[in-house]
Amino acid sequence: MPECVLDGVPTPVDSACKSWGELLGALDRRLTAEGRAVTVVRFEGVDQPSFREAHRAGQDLTAVSRIDVESLDVRSLLRETVRVAEEGLTVLAGGSRRVAEAFRGTNVEDANRQLIGFLGAVGHLTTLTGAIGQAGGIDLSTLTCGSSTAAKAIDRVASTLGALASCQQAQNWPAVADGLEHDLAPALAGWRDVLDAIDSSCCA
Repeated sequence: MPECVLDGVPTPVDSACKSWGELLGALDRRLTAEGRAVTVVRFEGVDQPSFREAHRAGQDLTAVSRIDVESLDVRSLLRETVRVAEEGLTVLAGGSRRVAEAFRGTNVEDANRQLIGFLGAVGHLTTLTGAIGQAGGIDLSTLTCGSSTAAKAIDRVASTLGALASCQQAQNWPAVADGLEHDLAPALAGWRDVLDAIDSSCCA
């Protein structure tokens, strides 16, 4: 069995754990009880950023002599994740207007490339926001954000994206530009209320 060092402290490994997935499960159960979560894993000193991916679960532990694991208080982890999401939101709000200007220019092909990348980033933020809410045990459909709920604020963004897709398919570039600047940018601004509400609810 490999030597397991958890937060700098050698930690006994249950001999029943034959794979990485089994060991990670045991560590998760232990840390969850302490209000902590695994954030960093190293095999033989080498970072394993994909340590939670399904294809790693069956990895045999007999070929590894040392595993270093770092954990973080869940509240601190959620707070840091919210901060990252807020930074991403700031970038997206500006990006919406930049892509709008691209559609008002002459290089429509480049504008469409920018739009694809931009929509991918919005999708990532959606996933991240949902993951934060789930980790914090928050129901976004009931989480209050001003006069509405977090789910409705996110739905507003999704609805705007749907309208943009329709305009793009119709090759109505002025409508795409106007939608990005006048509809999507304000909708993204409302997303900050969602992140603030999550922060107040689970990270205080």
